[in-house]
Parts: sequence; structure tokens; C-alpha cells
Amino acid sequence: MGSEKYFPPIIPNGEIHGYAPGQQRRNFLHLMTVRDDGLELAGVFISWLSVDGVSMDDSCVVIHSTSYRNGGFSFDLGGMLYREDWADDFCEYVHGYPVVYALMNRITFELQRLDTELDVF
Repeated sequence: MGSEKYFPPIIPNGEIHGYAPGQQRRNFLHLMTVRDDGLELAGVFISWLSVDGVSMDDSCVVIHSTSYRNGGFSFDLGGMLYREDWADDFCEYVHGYPVVYALMNRITFELQRLDTELDVF
């Protein structure tokens, strides 16, 4: 995707690791895989078309989707790490932005891109 071409930076395809909300910080886990067609979250796939938005508060980030009964998926804001490939080292920043902001930028980017592609008039 060439994420270095965009400002603010968007997270490229790869893995995001961190903590589930309400869990103690010792349970670091694979949260999701960012792909060209959407987000893969521990056995649940969310296509970019089914994402309604993303929000953040003091403690967590929420990916909103009315396609799922719970209305969205929450992740602890602190400690998100990214790696492009399983052989790469984890990093806290993507082109100078914390992983969570680069993820939010990617979601916004994909939603805007889809809106442009689907707007036939």
C-alpha cells in the first residue's frame, strides 16, 4: 500500500498486538491483522465495508460495526504494538505516530476511499 505516502500516516498491513479492555497488563495478545480487505480479529473478519467508524476515549479504542450484534470491538489504548511480518520486531510507532493513531488513520482512510468508490454520482 505504500503507507509512507500518506499524512497523517496510516498503518500498513500487518499484525497489531496489545491488551483486551479490562485485562491485566500481563496478558499481551494478538489483537488483529490489518489486511487490504479489512481487519481480522481472532477468528472474526471485519471487511472495510462493514466498519461504521472508530472512536477513542481515555482507556480504549472502539471499532464500530452494526454488522455484529455487539456493535463493535474494543481494545485497550495502552501498549499497542505493530509488526509488518512475524519475523519483524514489534514497534510502538508508525512513521512517528503511535500505533493506535496510525490504526485509526487507516480505518478513516479506508472508509473515505470506499465512500469515494461507491459514490457513483
